[in-house]
Amino acid sequence: MAKKKGKSEAFPWPDGDPSFERWKAHVLKNLIPKIEGSNIFVSLTPSDKFKTDVKFAVELGFAIMYNKPIIAVVPPGTEVPEKLIKVADRIVELDLNMEDSRRRLMEVLKEMIREQGGDSNNGIDVEI
Repeated sequence: MAKKKGKSEAFPWPDGDPSFERWKAHVLKNLIPKIEGSNIFVSLTPSDKFKTDVKFAVELGFAIMYNKPIIAVVPPGTEVPEKLIKVADRIVELDLNMEDSRRRLMEVLKEMIREQGGDSNNGIDVEI
């Protein structure tokens, strides 16, 4: 039987595959509680929009699902996809290898904390 144009084949879900099950357990045990317990989600966005970064996509997806404010940190010169611009509360172009960029990121975090009614003078706990 010929495949219909425009139809894709069903993806065989990898449930039961040991490496997928380990990764899924990690996401459920470690990633989701971190995102759920965070006040702001900072996303280090890949610079190449054509390179698939599954970790980034999963983290961003859960941040959206948990309705977290999102700061998307993009490398200088990165073309930011339109949909990411709509989802992110802030797009910050930074080279995190530069000290002034790290300071700028902390300023943006403090600004967003203040906007949420928080005390940005308390320590900011950054977890990677």
